[in-house]
Amino acid sequence: DFLLAGFGWCNMPWHMVETHILAGRLKQLSIAHAMPVELPIYIAHERGWGLGRASRWLIGDIKTRLTTCPGARANTGMVA
Repeated sequence: DFLLAGFGWCNMPWHMVETHILAGRLKQLSIAHAMPVELPIYIAHERGWGLGRASRWLIGDIKTRLTTCPGARANTGMVA
């Protein structure tokens, strides 16, 4: 809402701003000297419960898509 009201800029997921950009309500900025942003991804689940099929798929898909995970512990999928 604050973006649509004209209060500055931010980095937003495409699916949240696509219709507004295509309709001309928001403008996509290209910042030439911007550094790439590294955002952590956390997956949490309740202790004592095994991961379900969807959770295992999600974790596998994320690992496939990401080329590096600096804090990952070898072969565990756990991050320190």
